[in-house]
Amino acid sequence: MLNKISTNSDFGIEGEFYFNPMDFENDGQSMDSSIIDYNEPPSFQPTLWLHWFPSTDRNEIIWNGGDFTEGAAEWVAYIIFKILAPKGYNLNGTVDVSDSLTLKIENNQMDVNNRFIDLQSILMNIENARTQMRLRLGLIPYRILKMEMAPNGRLAVEIEATRSELIIVLSNVENRFSLESFSRVPLSQYSGSLKVSSDQIRIIWSNDSLRAAIYLGNDMVSVIDFQTKQFLKSNLNVAELNPLTKYFDAGIEKGVGQPLELYRHI
Repeated sequence: MLNKISTNSDFGIEGEFYFNPMDFENDGQSMDSSIIDYNEPPSFQPTLWLHWFPSTDRNEIIWNGGDFTEGAAEWVAYIIFKILAPKGYNLNGTVDVSDSLTLKIENNQMDVNNRFIDLQSILMNIENARTQMRLRLGLIPYRILKMEMAPNGRLAVEIEATRSELIIVLSNVENRFSLESFSRVPLSQYSGSLKVSSDQIRIIWSNDSLRAAIYLGNDMVSVIDFQTKQFLKSNLNVAELNPLTKYFDAGIEKGVGQPLELYRHI
């Protein structure tokens, strides 16, 4: 994993597309001051080693003979979603990974053992597992409880749990999937163990992608208005909960609630 690199860079997230053309003989393992962790791949890559390479005529991807069972489906999903599809390529074919695992790809859609698999969900699971591992190792002080993209695909809202707070994180969506956060808003504080699970949190967007609502259980506890750049939250008092629905439906007026610092163009 490289030092943080802008999502607008040709190197991708955490250097995912970077390679040193002078380092092929050493399998890309030479020491480099830009690498901050030699034993961890970038966030969305399944494993340290990729066992697929392009054919000479650039019309196929071919297994290189390595450990084929390690992250086979995940790597194909990554290659399609992050490399081939954005460049306008379609992947087709069937691969028997093992006696119990068959991948069938048709026009960039993948079936695993005759069951359709959503590529974006696979990458989300990879990134979430990496985040949870970093949390357990103490490398990051939070965990992601929930994330939902806006219907227009340009914005995302995450709910993160630190050791004492629930945080709303607002992000722009880069390259259809990668998130670049631009604002963090405290939602609530807690002490001891967190009493809210991921299943109890819902993030609902308005159809025009201008507003998002946060639910804890059946209660709407927060509304975010990206058009007026305002934020409202409830203290879980029933009298305060009811008006939130009105603001989610019609928008939050200027001067109502907390102004948001939106650093980037929405």
